[in-house]
Formats: sequence, C-alpha cells, structure tokens
Amino acid sequence: MVKAYILYFKTNSIVKLEKKDIVDGHVTISTKDGEKTFDVDNFTPKLLETKFGFAPLYMLKWNSINPATDFNPTFHDSKITPELYNKTMRMKVLGNMLKIGRRSPNMFLMLGIGIMFGVFIMYYLKMMGVV
Repeated sequence: MVKAYILYFKTNSIVKLEKKDIVDGHVTISTKDGEKTFDVDNFTPKLLETKFGFAPLYMLKWNSINPATDFNPTFHDSKITPELYNKTMRMKVLGNMLKIGRRSPNMFLMLGIGIMFGVFIMYYLKMMGVV
C-alpha cells in the first residue's frame, strides 16, 4: 500500500487534489455518484514536490479509468510578465485598481505605538503644567 497524490478532474474545469492509498495498483475515489476505481498500475506517475521531498502524482479524469500520461497545459501568450505585474501592483495609482491580498500591519504593534505616543504627550503636558 503506497500513498500518492491524486489530481482528480471532476469536470473539464474542476479538479480536486487528494492523498489516497494505492492498493494492488488501483485507486478508489469517493464521489457523490458513488465510488470510482482507477487503474494506475504500469503507469509512471509525475513527481509532486512537497516540503519533505517528492511524492507520486496521478492525474485522473472522471471518464477514463487510466491516468493521464501526458499533461501539457496550454498557457495563453500574454504581454504581461510577472515582473510587469509586480511593478503595476506597487504603483499607487494603478495598484488600487487591481485588488490582491496585502498584509496588514500587526494591530498589536500599532496599538502599542499609539499608547506610547499618548503616554509621551501626557508626560510632556504634565511637565509643562498644562494638565
């Protein structure tokens, strides 16, 4: 019994990544239509890089019992490179047009700085005799 990652194509546009056991060269996947069994024996898996090394990856489609042997996704040629996209996101004017997740500052740090600033102002005002 070997563990492998299964990239299961539910439809042409929906996929699911699962870690399953391979028993006697077969993988069983539970779907809402019931269980489906796929034959992965005698097929060379792709290698998926993980934190701890590499793991086998099989790509299975809902209408075929055998895994995909050749997986060449097509990419659209674009004039936007990752570098250009990064520069655009960093610009103040254009960066606000495209929303991506940005890290917010730590709220406890901001609260601490505000409290320290308030204590400093209060101390200064007491020394001057205003308060």
